[in-house]
Amino acid sequence: MSDDQADASGKYGMDGRRPQGAAKYWPAIFKSIELLICILCIGLIDEPATNSRIRVFVSQRTVALAYSTFASYLIISAAYLFGKLVKDHWPWKTTAALSLIGFILYAACAATLLKDWVETKERNYWPPNTQRLDLVCATGFICVIGAIVFLIELIAVARSGSRGDLGD
Repeated sequence: MSDDQADASGKYGMDGRRPQGAAKYWPAIFKSIELLICILCIGLIDEPATNSRIRVFVSQRTVALAYSTFASYLIISAAYLFGKLVKDHWPWKTTAALSLIGFILYAACAATLLKDWVETKERNYWPPNTQRLDLVCATGFICVIGAIVFLIELIAVARSGSRGDLGD
């Protein structure tokens, strides 16, 4: 195979060579990090979301947005990693679109969670145990980290995909 001919299946880049070393594993590494972030966020938001009967720590809209975002990206990340195990390939444009949507949703979750935290904190009524407020703040902070991870993945996928390193 000459250098000016690229494999049509997308296994080779535009220059006719496969990605070597860590370059072929970084999409799976990003998805693994995103899966861990989803699991952390679900674990942290559960206590304030389900035990807010007397005092509301998190609004119901925030809970709905958070659970739908975390559960959706838990499924998407797990499906991507399972696909990598069975040698399946997702097109880079699909991965970039999912990363863009993930960035938007995680940024929205972070904004609403931190807004609820500030509003609850400013009520000037502190219960003896502020653990639920701490969990809301921690979840918001991890959502900010998740949004940054999705943005970095989006940039990396778009750059590599437009160069032809990831195939179509």
